[in-house]
Amino acid sequence: MSWEVQAVDEGLYPRSLAGYRQQGAVERQARAIARAHGGFPILMARLGRDVPSLQHACPPILRLNPGSRPPVLLVQALPAPPPGQLSLTPDSPVRVLIRPDSLSLDAVRWQELTAACGPAAEIPALITGLAQGRRGWKSGFDDLVFNRLVHQGTCYSATAPALVALARLAASGALPAAKRRDIYVALQWSAWQYYADIIDGRDVAAVYGREPQPSKWAAQVRDAVSSVTPGLLARWASEPSACRLALAALAATFRSRPGGRDADGCHGWRVRRDPGGRLYAAGPPAGQQGNGWRNVYGRRDRLLE
Repeated sequence: MSWEVQAVDEGLYPRSLAGYRQQGAVERQARAIARAHGGFPILMARLGRDVPSLQHACPPILRLNPGSRPPVLLVQALPAPPPGQLSLTPDSPVRVLIRPDSLSLDAVRWQELTAACGPAAEIPALITGLAQGRRGWKSGFDDLVFNRLVHQGTCYSATAPALVALARLAASGALPAAKRRDIYVALQWSAWQYYADIIDGRDVAAVYGREPQPSKWAAQVRDAVSSVTPGLLARWASEPSACRLALAALAATFRSRPGGRDADGCHGWRVRRDPGGRLYAAGPPAGQQGNGWRNVYGRRDRLLE
């Protein structure tokens, strides 16, 4: 026999970064309490007072206002360091608009795949619109990646082939540096969902005595991004510092694992951090182009504003 306990927090948090950090601190406490009792939390975090009342839900046991609500943690918000001087120049001249067939979009059976909003049949048209400048880049790219391909951290069957097409677009020479950087960041964030799935599922896995596993599509996305990462890292010498930072973060996602085994597909690329917090990336083994450590960004620089 098992129990489900619902603890409703009405959300006395400010709508700010400090409020989200307080929420995170409360969620960590909830996880610790659940673990201590051999359970796991299923969290639904909401800001504000819009949580529906439980008085009409008729649970078997209902206790309102038990008087044992823990105090809201005081999260010390430290001022962010000033952004680093990461340049998007010099940049190689943008060549002619890319042809859709060079992205191999027709090789994918999109009608059989799904995205966050349902069938993925329109995904190739959205990618082509970005490649040919028919859509505004900021709104179009964010809609494609964060609303359709990896919505709230969830990957879908269309995510991996779409990201591979975006990687080809970045490597084509048809985009300026700012747009290439957006693609590099999106690839890194998407591949990271593999590890996020494992972290988020660790409590449930422990209760049932199994190893935490990523979702099927998150694993496929990680493998797909791993396969295109070496080709993107080969662009290192021609990329400005802002793009190099994003590429270094992408390389770090697939850095060597314990036991000396390289992560899939990165062919010896490594990332390390010195005691001062500076990030460095190194190319393939000696004898291949790009060998040697390179400073990627200083201690005060940030990947995302």
